[in-house]
Amino acid sequence: MAASLCCLMILSACADHDNPVYNEVIDDKPFTGDQDIDKSYIPGNNFYWYAVGSWLEDPNRGPSQFELVSTQLTNAYYNNLMTSQDPVISHIRNLAEQAQTDDSKMVELLKNNLAVIDAIKTANDRDLIFKQLQNLGYHPLFRISPIINSGNIWGLVTNGGKPRAIDQIMNYPDATQSEKLDAKVAEIAGGLKDMGFSEKRVNEITAHAQEIEKMELLIHINTYDACHKIWTINEKARRKASKEEEQAYAYLILDLMNIPQKYAGYLVPQESVDVLYGNQPSFNPLFKLYFSEAPEDIAKVRDYLIYNTYAQDAAMLPSLSPKLTLKDIMHNATYALKYHMFKTCVESFGLQNIHKEECSRIMADMRQLFDERISKLDWMSDATKQAARQKLAAMKFSIGYPDQWNEEFSPEVEGSNLLEAIIYLRAFQTGCSLKTLGKSAQDYAWEYFTSSVPFYLDNAFYHPSSNMLVILPSWLTDIRFSTEESDAKRFATSFCFGHEMSHGFDANGSMFDSQGAMKDWWAPEDTVKFKNKQQEMIELYSELEIYEGLHVDGAQSLTENMADLGGVTLASELYKKQLQAQGYSQKGIDEQLKKFYLSYAQIWKNSRILNKEYLDQHFAMKNEPHADEHIRVNGIARLMDDWYRIYDVKEDQKLYVAPERRVKIW
Repeated sequence: MAASLCCLMILSACADHDNPVYNEVIDDKPFTGDQDIDKSYIPGNNFYWYAVGSWLEDPNRGPSQFELVSTQLTNAYYNNLMTSQDPVISHIRNLAEQAQTDDSKMVELLKNNLAVIDAIKTANDRDLIFKQLQNLGYHPLFRISPIINSGNIWGLVTNGGKPRAIDQIMNYPDATQSEKLDAKVAEIAGGLKDMGFSEKRVNEITAHAQEIEKMELLIHINTYDACHKIWTINEKARRKASKEEEQAYAYLILDLMNIPQKYAGYLVPQESVDVLYGNQPSFNPLFKLYFSEAPEDIAKVRDYLIYNTYAQDAAMLPSLSPKLTLKDIMHNATYALKYHMFKTCVESFGLQNIHKEECSRIMADMRQLFDERISKLDWMSDATKQAARQKLAAMKFSIGYPDQWNEEFSPEVEGSNLLEAIIYLRAFQTGCSLKTLGKSAQDYAWEYFTSSVPFYLDNAFYHPSSNMLVILPSWLTDIRFSTEESDAKRFATSFCFGHEMSHGFDANGSMFDSQGAMKDWWAPEDTVKFKNKQQEMIELYSELEIYEGLHVDGAQSLTENMADLGGVTLASELYKKQLQAQGYSQKGIDEQLKKFYLSYAQIWKNSRILNKEYLDQHFAMKNEPHADEHIRVNGIARLMDDWYRIYDVKEDQKLYVAPERRVKIW
């Protein structure tokens, strides 16, 4: 009996081997990325429209991911602003509520401050008041702006802060810009009359201020251009004699503000700074106007200081800006609280709702995968590979929010009324900004970036001069990065992490070394091969049409296209590795990859691509490195071998690219 049972067991075991039964691994998490598929489109002809076409064609379409994230974080920001029990924010809110009832003490304070400025008669008077305004955070005419170069934070003398309402009009020009500016100037003029200035003085003040604003606008526009050129000019720029004069003026500004010259990046002879200031119009006219001792020029500067100070403070005073709501006042009043507002927004939104830990895990795995891929490249020499891997290893990831908050950057509030409190907070923020000078950018990443990056900004970015990338909360909430939905969506979102990582090695980022210095670390023969690959990318993207008859400028969008290729490559490969480790069959992997590519298309779902006027304007923006959304999807899909297999793309379909032309870089 025992033998029979033994034989039966052996026979049963043999039978199981002859006819194995597999437990197919399946994705049991919800997936909604296929809800917008339009099957009237063939993936190989237009994958973007195949993936999201039914949404685009629906006149009652719901919000896109971008819109959902923007709404979510903007609401969280205002909720924090209006309900937070943080001592600083709640105290400002109490003062703002009091100001809505009675802001007479604030108005009187502003009148007194304007009277002090109006008493300027000499160059010494001017310099004294200018220095006081700078220290109080008004920053008229000039300011010290922290900027990163070669891994450290330096102070640049740049054009100063304008009233936010005017700044917004200047920053976003349109057909009504002149009309808007005239209306704003008229509003300021009316307010100055209320402050007790005669009509004659108001006319003088506004005329002088507008003259200076035109000079500021020219510098602002071309500084913006130069900031983009900084990453695209390869040759070392040489300052002309006029730049030496400009440099001397910058010393004078620094002396006025008691800033140690050793912290002034403007004066540090590094290539990246040379490039920036070698390509922008001179500050000299503005410098010369300020330092002139001619009575008429001193009067112009005095009147601009009056105009600027009034316009900044009037935006906080209900009686001077009657359209202001409490929400508006709070937004304006806390504008200087950059780091602290970011901190309290993160805390009120909830750390558990920002998936920093999961992002950190994926990015660590992605860095390892990237390193492996670099080590196996067949077109790059060992010496360049070693330098590339060293740069990748040194790259700093700043994810979601700081690991530890810097309490030095969270203030206490002083002042018995809102304007006094705001002046204190402006001065506090100026002090915080100066504290970062001379510090390591990687050590002070969040202190530096939150000065210009609010909590609700939907973005991520790589900074070549510090070899650091920043992932903001917008990419880490459940809308894009949920752990409850199919992993395909989360890994598609992770393309963003690989995208920013790849920026360190794109046509521009590759000019900077592991420490953020502009340095050529490439073997000459590798540079030639790399440029050939860039040219192949340019040609492939230039084949695509934004709409019929208008082709993509592949050169203009090269760096972003390269980063997209790196990001999707890394994210999809990492996802495949996970699927294989989880035991998925090839068929199962392909089904998950379909979800991955659909999720990638969902990221770029945007109805503005239906607007020809928008597309024309976007194409005409020569400093805009990003391709339109449908191009970012179709352009990358046609370079990915897996996409061809899983969507059965044929040679006669529009997006088809022969295997030998599918660019592989990293």
